[in-house]
Amino acid sequence: MIHESYPWKDNLLNDAKKIDEECKKKEDTEERYILLEKTVFLSAFVMRKLLDSRKLSSAFDDEMISCIKYPSKPDDPAFKRPREDILSDRLYDFENPIKDSLSLRKLLGIIVHSLVFTITTNADESVEGFIINSDINRLKGLWFIDFKVFINLMKKIGDDYPAQMLEVFNISKNSWYRWRGSVEVPADVREKIRQLYSDLEKA
Repeated sequence: MIHESYPWKDNLLNDAKKIDEECKKKEDTEERYILLEKTVFLSAFVMRKLLDSRKLSSAFDDEMISCIKYPSKPDDPAFKRPREDILSDRLYDFENPIKDSLSLRKLLGIIVHSLVFTITTNADESVEGFIINSDINRLKGLWFIDFKVFINLMKKIGDDYPAQMLEVFNISKNSWYRWRGSVEVPADVREKIRQLYSDLEKA
């Protein structure tokens, strides 16, 4: 559980700037690869920890991240092995990419538990994005994440400081209903909370 989120969010903003600067460099070096790999992994862990610690606005609970999916070819014998991390067109269909989206939580989970991770570059050797999957979903395919999308996500989370939090116990689900944010409480949230309080009074 994270107690004070500022140091973590401030570091995310600094790392977003660092990644952006590295991506613009037109030189494909091992040092750049290691720096990007390390920063992506650590940033994903921090963002997931902030999400789990309820240090972000509720909107992030439903955040969807645009990406490209390369479907797997699960009929290939290689997929019968316990682990397979080879980027091969025998295993994945790179000729037929699909527009896809992942929930924020799922994307961060894939990164933290990644089996495949590789950086992709443009023709001028500047960095484009990264391809990833995890041991849990390796049979489903690979996902390409544009670094511009990932950097923007880091900035959004790094700048997010919910000013208020509302919570009420949901008797029917035996769990807490929570809302966090810095904007005016949405009408549907107010109505949900009103109804839950009404249920509590009747209990």
